[in-house]
Amino acid sequence: SAGQQLEVVANMAVGYDNVDIQAASREGIAVCNTPDVLTDSTADLTFALLMATARRIVEAAQFVKEDRWKSWSPFLLAGH
Repeated sequence: SAGQQLEVVANMAVGYDNVDIQAASREGIAVCNTPDVLTDSTADLTFALLMATARRIVEAAQFVKEDRWKSWSPFLLAGH
């Protein structure tokens, strides 16, 4: 009701459960989404999180930031 000239709701997401479809339909407002837009990004992020966990990336970064890295150690925080 606030957007008197609203004609389209374009949702940059896979779904549209955050849009009141009944109200939009009643007002003649088209509702669009972007299916499959996040598939590659989700796969990339999942792989990155797996690698960060396996290689202890966050823990190693904190270790260095705290100036706890004092000398070469081939297995220190090497992960799996």
